[in-house]
Amino acid sequence: MDTYISERSMMTEPEEMEANPSAYVGGAEDDGTIMPAEELQNHGISAVDIQKLKIAGICTIKGVNMTSKRALLKVKGLSEAKVDKIKEAASKIQDSGFISALEFSLRRAVVFKLSTGSEDFDRLLGGRVVEID
Repeated sequence: MDTYISERSMMTEPEEMEANPSAYVGGAEDDGTIMPAEELQNHGISAVDIQKLKIAGICTIKGVNMTSKRALLKVKGLSEAKVDKIKEAASKIQDSGFISALEFSLRRAVVFKLSTGSEDFDRLLGGRVVEID
C-alpha cells in the first residue's frame, strides 16, 4: 500500500483522493494540502500525459515539482517539450518552495528573537520558544 504524507493531511490510497478530490485540493500556496496531478488538465496538459505520470508514481503537483526534469524524461511517452510544459504548469499551480540563499538570508535578518530572561533556560529550549498547538 502506498502512503502519501503531507504536513497536515494524510491519505493512503490514490483512489481515496480520486473519490473526494475536494478534500485534498488547496490554494496556490504550499499550505500542506495535497493537490492531485489532475489539476494539470486545467493548464493544458492532456489526460493521457497525466496518466503516464501516475503510472510512474507521480500523483500530485508537489510530486511533479519535486521530480527532476531528467527523471521525468525517463517516463515512457514524455518528450522534452512535454516535460517542460508539465513542469511549467506545475510551478504555476503550486510554488515549489525553493528560494535563493539571498532571499533566505533576508528573511532570517528579520526574525524576531524572544528570550525567557535566563540564558541557561534559553539554551535548554534551543534558543527559541516554540508554540505548542
